[in-house]
Amino acid sequence: MQCAELDEDRIVNNIKDNTLPIYWHLLKSSDGIVKFRETRGALGFSSFANVLSHLEKLTKLDFIKKIRSEYRLTKVT
Repeated sequence: MQCAELDEDRIVNNIKDNTLPIYWHLLKSSDGIVKFRETRGALGFSSFANVLSHLEKLTKLDFIKKIRSEYRLTKVT
């Protein structure tokens, strides 16, 4: 149980603001894969740079991985 709690703390401490809806969008996708433009449109973001910065943050935190033009969940915690 302790590992799960640590992962939960990691999520709470690192995925905030507009990063959270993007991560949630990935979690709700049927296969854990989304594309940048699809994500931007589905969540109503007006700024490409804003969405990209949040996707990059999730990538650096190892929650997702970019493969070609897709973003994929690396793990579900």
